[in-house]
Amino acid sequence: MRSAIPKDVKMSLKVMVNKEKTKVPFAEANSKSAEVILSFLMLPLGEIVRVFEEHYLDKKPVVGSLTPMYRHLTTLRSDYFWTDGGKNMLLNPSNSFMSGPVKHFRCGDMDCKKKSFRNVSIYYDSGTCDCGKPLNRAMGEIEPKPQAGGDGILVEGLHFLVTDDLQLAPYEPGSMMETLVYLGIVVTEGAEQLNVTLGYNEIVDLLKRSLLSKTPLTDVILCVINKNMGYVLEDILLDKIELESTSSKRMTVTALMQKSTNKLLFVKGREDFVDFILSFLTIPLGGVVSLLRGKTCFKGIDNLYKSTSNLIKDKHFITGDAKRRLQEPQLPPYYVSKNQIFSLSEQIVNSIYYYESITDSSDQTIGKGSWMRYKDPKGDQGCYVKPGMFKISDDLTFLKCFFSNSAILSKLKIPPSDVKEMEVQIGLKEGLSILKAALRSTTALADGLVKHITKASVASNSAQSDGLHNKTSNKRPKTKVSP
Repeated sequence: MRSAIPKDVKMSLKVMVNKEKTKVPFAEANSKSAEVILSFLMLPLGEIVRVFEEHYLDKKPVVGSLTPMYRHLTTLRSDYFWTDGGKNMLLNPSNSFMSGPVKHFRCGDMDCKKKSFRNVSIYYDSGTCDCGKPLNRAMGEIEPKPQAGGDGILVEGLHFLVTDDLQLAPYEPGSMMETLVYLGIVVTEGAEQLNVTLGYNEIVDLLKRSLLSKTPLTDVILCVINKNMGYVLEDILLDKIELESTSSKRMTVTALMQKSTNKLLFVKGREDFVDFILSFLTIPLGGVVSLLRGKTCFKGIDNLYKSTSNLIKDKHFITGDAKRRLQEPQLPPYYVSKNQIFSLSEQIVNSIYYYESITDSSDQTIGKGSWMRYKDPKGDQGCYVKPGMFKISDDLTFLKCFFSNSAILSKLKIPPSDVKEMEVQIGLKEGLSILKAALRSTTALADGLVKHITKASVASNSAQSDGLHNKTSNKRPKTKVSP
C-alpha cells in the first residue's frame, strides 16, 4: 500500500526563468511529472507531518497544530488507545491508492483456538485475534482488483503547464501560448528555459512550500538553480475564509475562558472529541480541500485541486475513478472512526476464503480451507481512544484529566472568579472551523472555536436575561389596603 513519496522519485521539468533569475512563471511537465505533483492530494495530513519530521533534521517545518499533536501522539502511553494498532494507524496513516499485492496477516498462534471465521488483517501487528494473540503471522499476498488503465492517474504522453502557484493545465503541441494566456501567465523579455530534474529532497521541499508559500515553484526551482546564492524563503499565511455548514451529529465540550483577557485556557471533553481531532491525521490533503470547499489556507494546494476539475478534463485521466480518488479520496479500510463528524468514506473489505496446503508428519499433503473475517485494527469498539475525560490544549495536545477545574486553575495561578465556563456543541461547522485552523495555526482551538464560544455565551446570557425578566414580570405587586 503506497503511503509516502517514494525515495527514488524523479520529476523532470522544463522551467522558464525570468531574466533577473527571481521568478519561475511556469514549467513544462510530462504526464509522469504531473502525477508526482497531483500525488500531494493523496497524502494524509499525518503522513505529511511524518515525512517532514523524518526529512528535516534541523528547522523542522510546523504545520499548524497538526505537528504539535503528532509529536505529542508519539509520546502517549499505549493505554490511551484500545489497541497499539490504532495508535500506529494515526502515526503512519496510509492512503487509499492500492498498488501491487496486499499482504495479509493472521493469528500468531499456530494452534489458534478460533476454528471458524478466523481473524485476518491487512496491517501487520495492528490487530488482535479473538483469542487474544496478535495478528502478525504472514499468510501470503492477494492481488487487489485491477484498475482499468493500471495504477497511474493520467494518460501517458500528455504535456502539462505548471504555474508558480500550482495550477496544472494540459496543452496540445502548438497551443502553449494560448494556454499561457488562459492561465494569465506573462513571459517577460529575456526569459530563459532550463531543464531541471527534481529528486526526493526537492519534491519534499515543493510539498512544504505548497503549504507555506504563494509561489512554491519559484521557491524550489531557484534554490536548485542558485544553491550558492543563499536564496531566502519567506513563510506566508493566507487570510481566513468563513465557512457555512450544518450537521446533525454533535458532541459537547466545556470551554474555559479567562474573562480579563478573553483567552481560551483549555477545553475539557470526552474521548469522542479527542478521537475526532486525532482523525485529522488520517484525512488525505485532497479530502481536506473537498471538506473545506476549495478554501483552505494553502493556495497552491487549492489551485492543484481545482485543476482536476477546471483544467484537466476527463479524457486526460486514465479512468474516471482515478479522478474521483483525487477529488473525493476514500480512506483505507477501518480508518473512519465511529466518532467522525465529517462525511468521509472508506474502502470496504469483505471476508475471504483462504486455502493452504499442509504437510503432516507422514509427509502427506493435506488441503485445508476456511473463511476468514477481517479484524478492525482499532479494536471492536470502532474508535481509537479509550473512554475518559481529557484536558485539550490550544494546540490540540491532550492528557487525561484527573483533577478538578479549580485545581488546574490554581496551578495556572488564575483565580476562579476570572474564569467562565461554557458548554459548546461541536458539529460539522465547528469541526470544519477547527480543522481549518489546525492547518495554519498552533492555537487551533482558540482560532477555531472562540467565535462559536462567543455566540454560545451571548445565547446563554440572553437566556438568563429572559429568565430573569420572566421571573420579574410574574411577581404580583403588593397592594396596600387602607384601614
